This record gives sequence, C-alpha cells and structure tokens, in this order.
Amino acid sequence: GASVKLWRRWEVMGDAMLFAPSCALRAAERRSSAAEACAAVCAQLRGVAVGARRRRSNRAADVILASSRNALAKDLQHRRNADCSFEQDRHGREFEVDVVLFPDNVSEVGGVERKQRKSAPQEREVHEMLLVPIMPVGVGLTRKFWTRFCDAWSVDLSTSSELDQFSTIMVMPDLLGTGYGWSSSRSSVSLDDWAAQIEDVVLAQLKQRSSACRVLLLAQGASCSIALRAAAQLAERGVKPVGLVLLGLPPAYFVDRRRPAWLEHGAWWLLRGAIGTQLWRAVFTKPSFIADFSAKNLFADRANMDESWTGTLATHARGCERSRFAVFSFLCGTWQRDLRPEMKRLGDIPVQIIVGDDVSPISSVRVTPLASKQQQTADLKAAVRDRVEWYRSELSNVQKVDIIQGGKNILPWENALEVVRAVRGFASSLQHREPL
Repeated sequence: GASVKLWRRWEVMGDAMLFAPSCALRAAERRSSAAEACAAVCAQLRGVAVGARRRRSNRAADVILASSRNALAKDLQHRRNADCSFEQDRHGREFEVDVVLFPDNVSEVGGVERKQRKSAPQEREVHEMLLVPIMPVGVGLTRKFWTRFCDAWSVDLSTSSELDQFSTIMVMPDLLGTGYGWSSSRSSVSLDDWAAQIEDVVLAQLKQRSSACRVLLLAQGASCSIALRAAAQLAERGVKPVGLVLLGLPPAYFVDRRRPAWLEHGAWWLLRGAIGTQLWRAVFTKPSFIADFSAKNLFADRANMDESWTGTLATHARGCERSRFAVFSFLCGTWQRDLRPEMKRLGDIPVQIIVGDDVSPISSVRVTPLASKQQQTADLKAAVRDRVEWYRSELSNVQKVDIIQGGKNILPWENALEVVRAVRGFASSLQHREPL
C-alpha cells in the first residue's frame, strides 16, 4: 500500500523522476513486511534525489514546473475566450458544450456568426427537437468535429424549399476526458461514464426546454455504443428518445462481447504512464502521422483532407496533452461491451443507419490484395451489407438505411451535406411522434 501511494505521488510530480518508482518498487518487492518495503522505497528515493542534485537535474524540475504553469495559464485563457459553456456531470466532472439553435436569425458556432433563414410564420405549429451529436474519440478530436455538419445543416436549412415543422436545438458536448474539461490518469474512462454523461446532458437541457421537446441522439463510429447505452438508460428513466441515428457502424464483434478485463487493465496500466506519454508526444501529435492515418483509414478521397483537419487535430493534441487519457481509454477497449441487451431494450425507438459505400481497414474488412478492382469493391459492399443486416437483426425498429456514395469512416466531416439531408429527412418523419 505504501509503495502504491508513493508511486502515485511521484507520477504526479512529473516525468523527470519517473524512473524512481520503478527501481524503488523492485527494491520493495524483495522485502517481506510493509515497514521494510516503505523504508526501502524511501532509501531508494533519497538516493535518486542525491544523484539528481549531483547531475544538476533541478533544471529539469524547473522546466517541468514552467511547463505546468504554462499549461495552467493556457487552460485559464481558453476558459476566458471560450464561446461555449462548461457543464458538469453527476460526479462534478467538467466538460464543454456548444448549443446552437435552428432555425434562427443568427446563430453562433465557434464564435463566427452565420445568417440563416428566418423562422416560419407563427401560426404554424413548431415543435422542438433536441439533437445531440456524440463525437468520436480520437487524437485531437473535440466537439468541433461537428462544425462542418453544423454548417451544412445551416446551408441546407436556408436553401431547402421545405419548411421544418420543428426547431432544432443542437447540443454538442465534449466527451469526458477530451477537450479542456476534466481528465484523469488515475482511472480510464469507460462506456458507462460516457453514456451517463450524455444522459446528464439530455436531462439538463430538457429542464430548460418545453415538455414537448423531442430527443434525437446521433453518433459517429465507435460512439454508436455510447448512443445505444445512453438511449436505453434514458428510456428506463422515462425520457424515451424519439429516434436514434447511427453513422458508420462499428463491427459486430465490438458490440456483442467485451474485451478480456486483464487485457483492458494491462493496456491501460502501460499507456497511462511514461510509455504512453512519450508515445503521444513522439507519434500521435505529429501532423504526418495524423495525415497518413486519416488518408488510409478515414477519408474516401485524400483530396478532402486539408489543413483544417490535420492541422487542427495536431495543434489540439499538442496543446492539450491530458486528452491522451481519453484516447488511451478508447484504445484499451473500455467502450467495447455486449450491447445486445441494450438494443433489445430500445424497443420501438426508430433507428436510422447511415454508412458509406467504402469501409477502411480499421473496421476489420479485408480484401484479397491480388483480386481485381471489381472483386475488391464487391467484397467491401458485401461487408457493409452484412454489417447492416446484423444491426437490423438486433435492433427491432430500423426504419431507414442510407448508404452515402463516396463515404468512408468520417461521414459528418467528408460528406456533411449528404448526411444532413438524410438526418433531416429522418427527423421530419418523427415530428408527429409524441415526446416520450
């Protein structure tokens, strides 16, 4: 117990002394009693401290202290300049939220004013639709992932000849551990944490809205797991969503089983410390890595990947290093659970599935390298069809399936307008459903 406490204390102090706990713990393992172990740890750490002073490593400590102060100053400055609000979940953990209203004369997204079409005549009955897009977890990703989707919604709303019978309140939160909100290296962020956060966001927004407000959840990629669990939990609390939109479905084996607990915990223990920190700084924050990974796995057309994608992700990954714990939690598989019970509990909640006609290797679709182009295309289409059919068999009320041509694994960014039109059409079909 004493050695564990000392490990945590030294881990918080900085990377300069990360080698101290390892040698101290090895010495402690050779002692039989807690007192001997504690004495061994203290002696080892005193020796490390003396050696550090001899090597004048106090300069490294000054650098770490200055870096911490700079990070704190950057965080405070971000909060002052933020064009959003900070909210808390049920455990008091902070996260940022953007709220945009459609239609409206003027709405703000990211501090930039965008004019929209004026509202419909007052005599027309207008309902409120609470649309909650759930961001994916990844290097440098925040709620700003939905910026292009939000812009496309504004454009489509202003150019469409059809009048919506509802006003849309789009609520885009940062998932726990991402952005400039709460983050912790002590424990990983799990699917339960993220689903409970979305549940808290919805309930908090409903308190500010009319009782006739309808809830529509929208999720991209692996965050579909979060949406499925959050929808099931909301239904149990009597706040049944009127619909659920799933973009870019994860493979079935990610949602019908759980990764072994020992593998999940072991990977987290490895990545939460110095190894993960150096990996983050040396690899994940490099624009070249982000560009190569995105071109190979996310974008259907490399020409659609510009500086607004790679530059923004790399800048945020370097400027907010603590977001790495959420990414590492995701990589450890904390979001992989058996969600088939939740799918059954959704009951008659209408579900829309939107997928691209191309699937990347990260979705575990393999094509024969020596096969012809036509055969590879056929294999990918078959994989997409099989995945959609599996979700159809587990979800009892899949009302609409849209396949976006030229889409891959980042549909709300690369194919924003097509996705918006599909979602708006689905939302319009739900406008006559009573809020549950």
